[in-house]
Amino acid sequence: MLLLKGMSKELWKLNKLLPGLFVVLLCAFSLLSEHNLPADAYLAEDRVYYGADSYNINYKDEIINAKGNAYFRKANMSIRASRIVIHYGENEKRAYFYDNVRLHDTDTDYTLIGDYGEGYFNIDHYVITGNVAFTDGERKITAQRAETEGLEEIIFTDNVVYSDEDMNIASQQLALWKKEKALFQNEVHAVYIEKGDEIFCGRLTYFFETGDQEFRNEVLYIQRERTDDKRDPFIIRAELVQYDREKESYLLMDRVFATDGIYALRGALVKYFREIEALESMGNTVINDGLQTVYTDRLYLDMQNSDVSFMGSSRGVFDVE
Repeated sequence: MLLLKGMSKELWKLNKLLPGLFVVLLCAFSLLSEHNLPADAYLAEDRVYYGADSYNINYKDEIINAKGNAYFRKANMSIRASRIVIHYGENEKRAYFYDNVRLHDTDTDYTLIGDYGEGYFNIDHYVITGNVAFTDGERKITAQRAETEGLEEIIFTDNVVYSDEDMNIASQQLALWKKEKALFQNEVHAVYIEKGDEIFCGRLTYFFETGDQEFRNEVLYIQRERTDDKRDPFIIRAELVQYDREKESYLLMDRVFATDGIYALRGALVKYFREIEALESMGNTVINDGLQTVYTDRLYLDMQNSDVSFMGSSRGVFDVE
């Protein structure tokens, strides 16, 4: 009888504890659900979540091996791969990603894929190599290597190919500041998709918000499609070219040379209006049509109508009607 009474008291206590125990279990289940898989784990010191179909931990060497649908997540950066090896020691803090690597930044919603990757998660520095492809919904980039710099800048190297709705650009290096701008360097070749115009240069800065561009270092501009299809391509050489997308104009500076097959012009500062195929040269300008050469302070050349207007001081050999 005393035994039954004792059991009744214990059952009564357990019954009182069950609601609280249920809440604890529910919270634990919620935390597991939040991180996708029951196999999830958390490196509290580094605020890193990781998981896979299976993983093992080498506590002696402080290494985690995750295999099969493995993932690694810290802050807004999420990386998936077939296999992930994490070195979590105090002086290590790095991870290696093998096969089908997919990096996704939830903050700016871009995705970066490749064959292999490395991550230094104490400084938010990641490298993806081998058949690299980037997309953010507005632009696509392929290369052989991509490297993040503090999550604000991505540097692409080796056979870089960039494309958006306006341009295709190839180079050997590209620094991308997400939605702000892109800097292309080394063997840059840009093509305007709609117009077909081409530009070769050593350095190109592309401002995404305005669509403006700046070209530097031995710039060569070729406009093949003309208002008169029978005319030669319009070719420009300069050291610095600034493109104003809204005005559809190019400001050419430093050792400028331009020719349309009829006129050849040299100057220090030239503005080219692409839509009307006209240019204005300011200061120390020389123009030649194959027969006559004129030196002038300023001129306006209408290439559609083969009409030249001289302003300021002009000298040389030319016909006067």
